[in-house]
Amino acid sequence: MVYDPDRQQAILFGGETAGLDNETWAFDAFFDTTWANLTPGPSPSPRSKHAMVYDTTNKQVILFGGETTSFRKNGETWAYDVANNIWTHLSPPNPPSARLGHTLVYDSINERALMFGGFADGSPFPSGETWIYDYLTKRWSPLFPSPVPPRRFLHAMAYDSENQQAILFGGATQGCGVDCSDIDPDYYQADTWTYIPDQ
Repeated sequence: MVYDPDRQQAILFGGETAGLDNETWAFDAFFDTTWANLTPGPSPSPRSKHAMVYDTTNKQVILFGGETTSFRKNGETWAYDVANNIWTHLSPPNPPSARLGHTLVYDSINERALMFGGFADGSPFPSGETWIYDYLTKRWSPLFPSPVPPRRFLHAMAYDSENQQAILFGGATQGCGVDCSDIDPDYYQADTWTYIPDQ
């Protein structure tokens, strides 16, 4: 779920109910305090544990990855045009590997999405990767900051626009089985990290 400050509403996509779904909903907290099913046309496939961010510059929701049916990791990048109620599959070149449990925040100074971590395809361990996505060029690019938080997934991250930095907290540093319900509690973290993007 993300917040669209232009329309003062929250946008929700997908998640787990009786199974996985791919509905797009909006919640208006200021006027009528109701949820509305937006029922766009073609949409991302049903999924959970994906990451979304609202790009305030380009007025788009950016979605990446997640866990789809049959517990498969996904590596798709989608954009949702809130004004026109349209999802677009972007297919950028050289994207990050498919993953779940990662985080996305929007770096408003550099006008790009910032992603960290996740449980990626092809590895028995969570990821410690940092990536940026530029909507105008439709490209993902890896970053190599140092130091970097220990690899993790299912963490939380937010962007502090006043101090121009991303703040990360917690997460799990152990891999998981089929549905990530078997993580040893000892592998959950309580550390806090900040990341200051290059200007």
